Amino acid sequence: MQRIRTSLAAAGSLVAAALVWMSPGVAGAAPPNDDFADAILLTGTSGVVDVTVVDATYEPGELTPRHPEVSPGHFTGSVWWKLVAPSDGSLAVTSTGDTGGFDQVAVSTGPTVDDQTYHTASSIAPTSRQSWHVLNLPVEAGETYYVSAEVREGDDEPDPRVGFQWSFDVPANDRFFEATVLQGTSGRVTGSTEHAVADPIYELSPGDVTPLLGSKDVWFQFYAPRPGTLTLSTEGSSFDTYLHVGTFTSTFVPVLNALAVNDDDGAGPHSRIVLPVERHEVEPEGTYMIALSGPDRAGGDYVLTYEYTPLAPEAVWHEQGDAAGVPWRAQQPGPAGTLDRIEGSLRERNDDDMYRVCLTAGTNFFARATGAADLQLFLFDANGRPLVANDDESLPGSNGATLSSFRPTRTGVYHLAVSATDNDPVSRIGEMFTNHKRGEVSPRGDAPILGWSSRGKGTSGDYSIVLRHVTACPA
Repeated sequence: MQRIRTSLAAAGSLVAAALVWMSPGVAGAAPPNDDFADAILLTGTSGVVDVTVVDATYEPGELTPRHPEVSPGHFTGSVWWKLVAPSDGSLAVTSTGDTGGFDQVAVSTGPTVDDQTYHTASSIAPTSRQSWHVLNLPVEAGETYYVSAEVREGDDEPDPRVGFQWSFDVPANDRFFEATVLQGTSGRVTGSTEHAVADPIYELSPGDVTPLLGSKDVWFQFYAPRPGTLTLSTEGSSFDTYLHVGTFTSTFVPVLNALAVNDDDGAGPHSRIVLPVERHEVEPEGTYMIALSGPDRAGGDYVLTYEYTPLAPEAVWHEQGDAAGVPWRAQQPGPAGTLDRIEGSLRERNDDDMYRVCLTAGTNFFARATGAADLQLFLFDANGRPLVANDDESLPGSNGATLSSFRPTRTGVYHLAVSATDNDPVSRIGEMFTNHKRGEVSPRGDAPILGWSSRGKGTSGDYSIVLRHVTACPA
């Protein structure tokens, strides 16, 4: 007797588990939700589907493949589910990591199988430890949304599977690149992971017994301006928690490099991590990503407290009056010696401030500006010739700017300038940098700065520039 196993679990609902037993006379029968008209209804506001499917087929008029980068020859058929949006909001669908072979999932709307509008789709190849992105789209109350999964029976996978999570109205920090920024050096944040889904495109290294793939996780970001110690705790949370802390690299498939993982603080189900932080470990420097989740897709109300203790006091320069924006009038911090941070203010959107600083040949110069305004940073040599610029850094939820690629070849005076977005430095040939809204960029030429464009579109406000391998020049 051949057996097809289909198991379905949905949080907040009692969707029946389907076990289809076939007699020898019906061997090769398709799954019960093989056809669009037989889509299984998922009820409640969130849930998990783990399904083993064989003999899935396509029906006439069905569009395939849904993902333009996937060859249609890879797939044998599709299976269907449907959800009805309880209110206006959003719907997220993501992998549980439980699939085998290769599959892809799509979310669509429409009255018939040959009249579907596919709103979003993605694919997974777990053998390469890469997983499809979270599918997230706006939904309207009362509208029916269809989730279809396409599967193939791989050479070493005789029982192809589909595993996905779904949830309406996920938390604001459900996704890695929408992480909540932890402000200041200490604090306490609360929330819920009940409607969270995994953000599965991030690997953990080294190997981890509490992987994020398939969990209900939410994300936080902490910036450590200097070496010190970061302490995290989930005491007070309503469920057994996991904490992951790591750095990330932005490759084709972004990777979270795990630095610390904790399941049990030794006194209960809550987690506690004490992590020595070194800025040189991190790119962008000083940025740590924190994931909070639970075992076996557990979720609930969380409490996250954090405290950062630097190893030594900072050397800070506070802007005196209004710093000018050209080298011959640039403000010089003092006294001479280590300079860890500059604090100042852009008084209006076309304000620009420049500081005379000293760099040492061969060091890893680093500057990161954050504040109320959408900021950009520029570095010039002693004579005002342009070296490097950055408008928008690639950090979640940030309007800051970071310079970290420049390595000085000579020791001496340089000029560091900050302005609001689109208020750009100009020389005799016009604007000195092009396309500086996409990471660090080199200048158009070497003509020295004459002034600023005064076309600022950003806002005014206070700023803070964290520095590394920078000193205040002798008077």
